Amino acid sequence: MLFKQNTVRNNQAAQETANARGIARAMQAMGTRAVGVAPQDLAGGLDLLKEIQNKQKLHWLSMNLVDSTSKKPVFAPFLHTRVGSTKLAVLGLTDDQGTKTKPENSGYLLLPWQEMLAATVARAAADSDMVILLSSYPHAVNTKIAETVAGIDLILQSSHGASNKVPNLVKDTLLAQVC
Repeated sequence: MLFKQNTVRNNQAAQETANARGIARAMQAMGTRAVGVAPQDLAGGLDLLKEIQNKQKLHWLSMNLVDSTSKKPVFAPFLHTRVGSTKLAVLGLTDDQGTKTKPENSGYLLLPWQEMLAATVARAAADSDMVILLSSYPHAVNTKIAETVAGIDLILQSSHGASNKVPNLVKDTLLAQVC
């Protein structure tokens, strides 16, 4: 979302960073409640993403993006919020498949979703009417998630290919694509 690619081109770093900050300001102005961290968001580095979060007061979410030393989540794994009378749990899951550089050299690790997703969904769902997963994994992985992890009502997958896919139901989970 913040960057077009997983890496920032050296000769374009200042411009791409300014664009990322502008996108974050626009999201805040639109009242965005939660943002799932995608590999492209990490292109400018973890420190930049933390700075943007603090300045813009955006809720960045990722259950599997952890500090390489402490192994603790860098951002909140989920957010409880309300839309009208509906209690929502919004979870973030960061794709590790498109990473071009070794994340451990950047101060973070991307853990496999299989290690924490089911337990995180169970914790988040305990006080929610609906569970939404923001995932940057491709459709095939999100389909596997829907087939194997109970309790997710909606998976919003960020763009991996065509962005105008028709939503489809896998078991009890609706999969939808966002741009």
